[in-house]
Amino acid sequence: MIDFFDRLFTKIENRNKFLSKLKFYAALRFGIKSSLNIIAPIYFFLTKDKIEHLLVVSNGYKNNSPEVIVSLTSFPARIKRVWLVIETILRQTQKPDKIILWLSVDQFPSVYDLPSKLLNQMKRGLDIRLVDGDIKSHKKYYYALKEFPEDYILLIDDDIFYRSTMIEDLFRYAQSYPSAVIAQYCSQIKWVHNKLAPYSTWPNIIKEEVKNSNLFFGSGGGTLFPPKSLHADVLNEERFMLLTPTADDIWLNTMCRLNGTKVIKTSYFSHYLTIIHFGSDSLDSINNGNEKNESQLASIRNYYRSYFKTDPFFQDFLSSNEGGIA
Repeated sequence: MIDFFDRLFTKIENRNKFLSKLKFYAALRFGIKSSLNIIAPIYFFLTKDKIEHLLVVSNGYKNNSPEVIVSLTSFPARIKRVWLVIETILRQTQKPDKIILWLSVDQFPSVYDLPSKLLNQMKRGLDIRLVDGDIKSHKKYYYALKEFPEDYILLIDDDIFYRSTMIEDLFRYAQSYPSAVIAQYCSQIKWVHNKLAPYSTWPNIIKEEVKNSNLFFGSGGGTLFPPKSLHADVLNEERFMLLTPTADDIWLNTMCRLNGTKVIKTSYFSHYLTIIHFGSDSLDSINNGNEKNESQLASIRNYYRSYFKTDPFFQDFLSSNEGGIA
């Protein structure tokens, strides 16, 4: 069902200027998204007990192959509907080994205070971890990388309906590019006269597969990190909370570039069917609305230039730093 709505939603393009001015296409997209937000909870609830929607949890035995850890976080304004995201992962054609939702004890003092639909998913394979402190969106990757350094980490957001073949498709690319980060959503880093253009002007890459060195991935769009693909600084909590407290994507992209890791954007494209959360601010709106991404990008560049004599967003950085920096 999600796959059908995803294809339908993505096919709607602003083909007619007059209709675009009338907001016809925007209204059509909103209608599709709203319909899915009504239908999906009912459909998921009625079909949740099917055995194919169960995650078979490892019994502790691990062979030599890396596991696949789906990792995400959330916050109080979103928590009531995170179960919908989890359902789309439980229904993947290629199942992960673990699905872990990381939550701050500061926001959620007890797991038993969480919505019943989330707690019920724990019986089907969801792992909910409460952690001390609050490192904001960095929770999405930080604890998973610490606990599972030899495994694949697949990052997702807490407000997207993911199609059923996402994991299968990401691993098809991972087989061809085993050391690369595989991402579904990317923009093209842009320079003008050898100077980095404003973050807000970097164009999104639409439908084609791209393998060049200057991609900037949005991690929550569905991004697969192979073991050892990120620079060791990635777990430096003091540093990322100082430089990029609300911009985990900027931090993760910087860690890829410092490590000399290439990014591959798959040929898949979607406008992304989001889960409607009335009255909640997304991290993206907070960052972009207040231009915090620009300031945090500047902070991270200034820091590495000052202390390590390197600029991870210099135009020829990757070509001149094959293998990364120490």
